Amino acid sequence: MDDHTDEFPGMPLEVAGGKMNAMYGRELPVPSVLGDRQLDGRRLADYIVERIEAEDLTHARLLLHLAGARCASIELPIILERLREASLRMAAEAVLFHVGERVTSDVLRIVKQLIEAKLYDDAALVLRIAVPE
Repeated sequence: MDDHTDEFPGMPLEVAGGKMNAMYGRELPVPSVLGDRQLDGRRLADYIVERIEAEDLTHARLLLHLAGARCASIELPIILERLREASLRMAAEAVLFHVGERVTSDVLRIVKQLIEAKLYDDAALVLRIAVPE
């Protein structure tokens, strides 16, 4: 498959996702404010792991951004757990970085979800990203 790196920089996520759908000949996760409408957190995380293992880092980065920026708060602990199961700690941290850039109400909702899942270090990292010193 060709490297499509220069097709995505600065492109709105919805447009980039549409380009990825066309490239793969199937629909990929469709982001929404309420979370992904086609894949649950486990399936999205599995797909991220698949892209990283295939060394398809362009698409893996886009999917990590989508996971952090758009997935429902209830899906994030599932995604983080799956990435860590695959020994992809840095990928999990990338998701958390994008979570920290969300609007305040989303960040608080996600921190609450992370605390309920006993992911205290993750909750603290999201807060540090969202509220820099």
